[in-house]
Amino acid sequence: GFMLASWTRAEEAADAAFSPSAFIRLYPDGKVTLMAHKPEIGQGVKTSLPMIIAEEMEIPWESVTVEQASIDRAYGGQSAGGSWSVPSSYDPLRRLGAVARTMLVSAAAAEWKVPAEECRAEAGEVLHPPSDRKLSYGALAAAAAKLAVPDEKSVTLKDPKDFKVLGK
Repeated sequence: GFMLASWTRAEEAADAAFSPSAFIRLYPDGKVTLMAHKPEIGQGVKTSLPMIIAEEMEIPWESVTVEQASIDRAYGGQSAGGSWSVPSSYDPLRRLGAVARTMLVSAAAAEWKVPAEECRAEAGEVLHPPSDRKLSYGALAAAAAKLAVPDEKSVTLKDPKDFKVLGK
């Protein structure tokens, strides 16, 4: 077997406005699809994996649709066993969610011509508190898709004390 080194380098979904990796697809209507690379065999991956993405992307968990990914190198290891599916996916999926959130915030900041540090993501929107402006992720999808995908190790993960989905 083998595992790809990076989960952010993958084919872009043709029908999605924003797909920073093979795992995440954001559509102009704001809906998010997670391509589940692990099969469901009783570990709860179809519940847990979208929770991880929702947490880091700052979207309601209920708004994530899960599709079983087809067999493809873009998804790395796609096996299940030993109760390892969720633990082995936790950090990589958090990073992918953070990459998507970072790109959406950057797209909004560019639109408003403000520093990204002045913006924050919340409930599927990017907010700019100083000017009281906000844009939905769906509205930002096309602009975010034009940005370079940052290195997954360079993005900031949420502090677990700020979790709204995981652990609840």
